[in-house]
Amino acid sequence: MLIFKKNYFKIYHRKNKIKNYLRYFLYFFVFLFCITATSLCSCSNIIRKTEKIASGIPFNYPGLRIETRSIRFEDTKNINPRIVCFGDSVTFGWNIRYDFSYPYLLESNLASIYPEIKVINCGVGGNTVTDASARIKKDVLSYKPHLVIINFGLNDGMLKKQAGKIHQAEGSLYYKKDSSYFLPQVNISDFEEIYRHVINLLKDNNISILVLGISSVTDNFPAGQEVDFQKKQKDIYLVYNERIRKIAADNALYFLNLWEIFNSQGMQDKYIQPDGIHPNEAGQKLISESVFKYITENNILNGSDNVQN
Repeated sequence: MLIFKKNYFKIYHRKNKIKNYLRYFLYFFVFLFCITATSLCSCSNIIRKTEKIASGIPFNYPGLRIETRSIRFEDTKNINPRIVCFGDSVTFGWNIRYDFSYPYLLESNLASIYPEIKVINCGVGGNTVTDASARIKKDVLSYKPHLVIINFGLNDGMLKKQAGKIHQAEGSLYYKKDSSYFLPQVNISDFEEIYRHVINLLKDNNISILVLGISSVTDNFPAGQEVDFQKKQKDIYLVYNERIRKIAADNALYFLNLWEIFNSQGMQDKYIQPDGIHPNEAGQKLISESVFKYITENNILNGSDNVQN
């Protein structure tokens, strides 16, 4: 009898493990289906069902939001105004459900003034301005937007360990730890050059532009590094943020300083995830409300009727 019970429990636990493996496989299959279906299928019913499933997925994945991949210009060409939010993981809504990302919230806010508005989330996690330049035609210009809200810099200015000498470093924009050097992923000169190129492409297409500064990070970012490293990272982000402000000013563009907005609120942990860099749901809401207020107070969309469809 004892042997029978032992065998029974072994079989029972084995079955439970198999069930768990099957469950995880099912979740993975659903995720792959969401991406594949929106990429390959044109059937609107399938796309709508896929979006419904995908919108509840809180984790991260490469590329554009699944909800964005189904949007075609032909389906939006009669919508006025059209806004593209062009950025990195902050725009994407890292670790955030789609309906808590700032582009989605912004559309909801602006709908009270522009009932037929469309705000398209074109954020991709990990992107730098180099990536932005490479995908701007496909992910931005193809929608012929009236306004583009651009937000890059967090990944560009992020310190990464570099092999060899620091000949790529500019001024004091690096951190030395023992015999290792940490440099921004995109040095400040290249960052400015490519950022200006991206802006010129938008201006050449008669698109209004709102430039967002870098959203703030907490004092303990990056996690696991010593205090001096964390302080240096913040100092470098301030340099990149100021360069973004200057680029906007030189081009007479609208500029909203997210760094100052986040810091003016105090209690940064309230607005930023435990990783110290990505805005949480409250942070995304803060961005959307700040952008909404800036757009309406400056009448940025007033000229959208004059843009050709």
